[in-house]
Amino acid sequence: MARVLLFLFLIVLLAVIGVAVNQDERQMQTSDELAPEVLEAITGYSEQVRHGAEVYDLVCSSCHGNTGLGIEEGRAEFFPEHQRCEKCHRPFNASTLANVEISEKNSFNIGTPPALRSEDMLKKYGSAAVLYAYISAAMPRHDPGVLTQQEYLDITAFVLALNDVLPQNTVLTDENGLTLTF
Repeated sequence: MARVLLFLFLIVLLAVIGVAVNQDERQMQTSDELAPEVLEAITGYSEQVRHGAEVYDLVCSSCHGNTGLGIEEGRAEFFPEHQRCEKCHRPFNASTLANVEISEKNSFNIGTPPALRSEDMLKKYGSAAVLYAYISAAMPRHDPGVLTQQEYLDITAFVLALNDVLPQNTVLTDENGLTLTF
């Protein structure tokens, strides 16, 4: 019995170590794999913008594209057989997934993710505070609110930096940066 328990303990320990190593590798890969256009756009900005770019790359780029140009850019990263799939983008689907199984009849709809590098996109929101409120309340569409408030703030800073709206040395906070208007 003791051997079985020891064996099970070792398996669990190896699994935990494997998960930790995989997460560290994923984080290191993300930092080094940002699109060159993104790296160029965020040069000179704060570490917050860099972190926002990394979170964006992990969570947002599959819909908004690696460099923020929208769903067409995002689709280019899908497997070829899924690049024109409309299961998630059917116009008659509900706009949220209410913990129901995805099927042909009720599959999730994320609409048409817009380009985020666009003056017109920012004009819709008018201020960093409104953009932040929208992102933190509605994104990612498949699981809104899954990120921390700091991650949402960092993504907002990244989107503002992509659009050259955030002053380079600014760290976006509730007190200072969210007062930016555009």
